[in-house]
Amino acid sequence: RLDTRIAQQQVEEARLLFDSAVAVNPQNASALTSLAHLHLNRGRTAEAKATALRAYEADPYLESAELTLTRLFDSSTDLGQVDEARRWCREASRRFPDSPRSLKCQLILTAFPGGGPEIEEAWRLVERYVALVPAESRVFRLAEAQVILAAGLAEAGLGDSARQVAQRARRDSTVDPTGVLHLWEAIMSTRLGEYEKAVELLGLYGAMSGTCNEDACDGSLLWYKGLETYAPCRELLRCARR
Repeated sequence: RLDTRIAQQQVEEARLLFDSAVAVNPQNASALTSLAHLHLNRGRTAEAKATALRAYEADPYLESAELTLTRLFDSSTDLGQVDEARRWCREASRRFPDSPRSLKCQLILTAFPGGGPEIEEAWRLVERYVALVPAESRVFRLAEAQVILAAGLAEAGLGDSARQVAQRARRDSTVDPTGVLHLWEAIMSTRLGEYEKAVELLGLYGAMSGTCNEDACDGSLLWYKGLETYAPCRELLRCARR
């Protein structure tokens, strides 16, 4: 599509701009932070983390340090580096305790392997998180927080509670146009061993977001351990080849 090509061209132009800024000043933390964001969005997770780390080391008190910490958490999570992800979430929570990003990473930690939540504390996190996000995004953010918590409840072995919370969190495409809620419910279903349901939800997410989720089937991703044992997974999520 023309729109896609234009967007890709704009991203590449931005990358070249930030690369040039870093070449002139390798300690340009602002440019490094922006470059890390581009790498993360392009699926270059290891590069994103390395670049975000350079940004944080160059200037840990930069105005965008909170965002840099979020990218370090996100990239560590995507790389399956559980201890590193916990480290960066702790650092973000220490420095920015009332930030929605810090509260969200704490919620996400409840869904980590072995990270099942203290239920009352987790619901307090949801309430604090939703109270701090902008009013115009509150309906979606509440649903997102609930379904993340549902994944945490599944990790804790509370399957019935997880399913009930996830059901309450469902919204239509007017609230969730890119299917993020499907993604988190797929993570919950994977935790519960409901692989057929997980793959169905990943398919919905892929269709709505335009992303390819075939790598969820290879056993390498933190969120989808076990899906590699579900034989139809790769065929059902096979990426379109052009």
